[in-house]
Amino acid sequence: MATAGFAPAVVSAQRAAKVVVVGGGFAGVACARALRKLDANLQVTLVTGGKSFSAAPFSNSVIAGLREPAQQEFTYDGVAAAGVTVATERAASADPAGRTVALEGGDKLAYDRLVIAPGDSVGLEAGRGSRAGTRHAS
Repeated sequence: MATAGFAPAVVSAQRAAKVVVVGGGFAGVACARALRKLDANLQVTLVTGGKSFSAAPFSNSVIAGLREPAQQEFTYDGVAAAGVTVATERAASADPAGRTVALEGGDKLAYDRLVIAPGDSVGLEAGRGSRAGTRHAS
């Protein structure tokens, strides 16, 4: 299966590319894992905002009482074992011109490519259709 048309090259001839994935939910985790599987030389960092996440698949089983809520909670141990660096702080801002993501604690992560996968936890400040002030319960 050819993937060249789907995944733009992110590796320069001199070093492995750095990819930062902001969003530690199901989509962010799946993206980070897929990137590492696609190219083991990529330096992938997942910015999670916490030490665990709730997975949406099978959540209807929880609602129906067939599965315990704790069974939907997962740590990032498996992601880290796949070679992804996990940053448990929340992202505070992104600087596209400088190609950095600032974490709430003040650290900055440099990137060549940025993926934003906040799921339903994004707190939009303003704008039509925004959900200002919404946060993921962690």
